[in-house]
Amino acid sequence: MPVIRGVAGIDQLLQSIADAPPDTFDAAAPDLLANAGAALLRIAAERKDGWYASLPPVLPHRGEMPMTAEALGARLRSKRFTLLYFSASWCPPCHRFTPILAELYAEQKDELEIIFCHGCTEEEKHLDYIGTMPWPVFQWAGSPSAYAFNRAKVRAEGHPQGWLAAKYGIQSVPAAVLLDAQTGRLLCADVKRQVTLGVGDSESGEPDQKAYESSTALLAEWGKL
Repeated sequence: MPVIRGVAGIDQLLQSIADAPPDTFDAAAPDLLANAGAALLRIAAERKDGWYASLPPVLPHRGEMPMTAEALGARLRSKRFTLLYFSASWCPPCHRFTPILAELYAEQKDELEIIFCHGCTEEEKHLDYIGTMPWPVFQWAGSPSAYAFNRAKVRAEGHPQGWLAAKYGIQSVPAAVLLDAQTGRLLCADVKRQVTLGVGDSESGEPDQKAYESSTALLAEWGKL
């Protein structure tokens, strides 16, 4: 493969792809072509409309229509932080973590937006699970999902990790990725242990313990990242 150097080289490569006749790609796997095209569309959307424009469709609440990119952008720009919450209905630690995260959100939702990214494998259980959540959620996209977290047994069947989960290196759930809401800059790959100590017990019903004393102090620490 030739080495691409500088903006001019990238522009030349993209233009040559755009100008190539369709039969140029006859030997390429259809899935590879589709994934490459989708990735380029996401990059173009970010460049044109802001970092949030490449996100999957977002539902403000269960049963509502997806938010437009403009509405989502306005919502995120009004906050300091965006937290992408990767979780799943089949995950006991997720069920212990979600109430603590909801408490943090209730106290700090003027500065913090949370968006749920599912790892669920069944839509009915996914719908039940998001019914416990007070924040926006990415629209259900099936299992395996093109964007969301695909659990190990799904990937073992030959399905790739969803692109959003892969982008942030999500290996297990729950996971909480912290971003600058204005720019989308990654502030912390996983702030889960800053929110909960994770010492509950699913069998006994014992809840997790919070890892912070003050939500205001926690966000002040995030502001230093």
